[in-house]
Amino acid sequence: MKNLSRTIAALLLCLPCLALPAGSLSLTPSPLSNPQHSAGRHFGVMAIMPQHHNTSTPALYPATRACSDEGRTTPPVLAEPPSSSPFTIRAPFRLAGRLIIVQAEIDGQKGNFILDTGAEKLVINERHFGKGWRDARSTKAGMLGNVAEGHSCRLINLAWQGMSFKKVKADVVDLSHLEEQKNFPILGLIGYEIVKDYELLIDFQQRQIVLTRTNETGERLDNLAAIAPPVDSLPFSLARHMAVLDGDINGHGVAFGLDSGAEYNLLNRKAGREVLSNFEAMQHAAIHDAGGRASTELPAGRLYQLNIQNLSCSGMPTVLMNMDNLNRLLQSRLDGVLGAEFLATRRTIINYKKKKLYFLEWE
Repeated sequence: MKNLSRTIAALLLCLPCLALPAGSLSLTPSPLSNPQHSAGRHFGVMAIMPQHHNTSTPALYPATRACSDEGRTTPPVLAEPPSSSPFTIRAPFRLAGRLIIVQAEIDGQKGNFILDTGAEKLVINERHFGKGWRDARSTKAGMLGNVAEGHSCRLINLAWQGMSFKKVKADVVDLSHLEEQKNFPILGLIGYEIVKDYELLIDFQQRQIVLTRTNETGERLDNLAAIAPPVDSLPFSLARHMAVLDGDINGHGVAFGLDSGAEYNLLNRKAGREVLSNFEAMQHAAIHDAGGRASTELPAGRLYQLNIQNLSCSGMPTVLMNMDNLNRLLQSRLDGVLGAEFLATRRTIINYKKKKLYFLEWE
């Protein structure tokens, strides 16, 4: 599909905030007895924030507990360690709500980036890079049918933890609404094109990202990459750039995309009666578009009886929405999206070339 990546960069950027009624039931899940085997859109970031959430105090890298980790001590934020080889980087992250925030640099400008596997490419914030970076104007259709304008450009260099990504193509998108919501500057999103040639470890226990370069078959090029043996694995397929996991809901087969930039899970309202009967709506969430105007309301609650192959993921907070645009762009038939609620209780390795997820033991 022509200009797919540009369209994807804007999709659901029109959905940055689901404002829940004050005093309404929280979407925070119940504690999990086994974080490894219990649980746990966008193309761009979907953030969900109750109206009573206090954002008056600026918070760069707010250190919050991962959802579903009640009863565990939050690991300390790691100092930025040196890379063990030219093929491996280790980058500490912090959470803004449930968004994974890392530090990276574009042409000498260092700041906050969101790790977002739901974004196809590198996305940079027009507020910080708009002037002088514009190349070709493009029009993007949003999830709700509205239209947003963006620009494509070619970056000279992206530096992340000492590793340089040269001449990286990026989409320039206005992320000011996301900055206002999170109350700190965001330079952009690090998407699939940046991480696809690496084995990507998203380690919520240690609060770090590990990227290890792989060869054409997905084998690591760095023999010194100290990663523990996995305790479990799952195969996945690719819909364009998104990893797709097969599973079932109460015995009915489903397919869910994996998106580190989705703060909550999504369920397709067209998934079928047998699937939707396992969704319990608890409240409605008002969706706001990129300009901050309320556009519509969606049911928010919990999805039960979800199993992703051998992993039980029942009871995770979920938003019900029409995913037609997402499926059309991906040329897929997704029943939902798994986001931070799935990742936050796991130490997950994504190997795009082998098309496999690996899970490390939660120590």
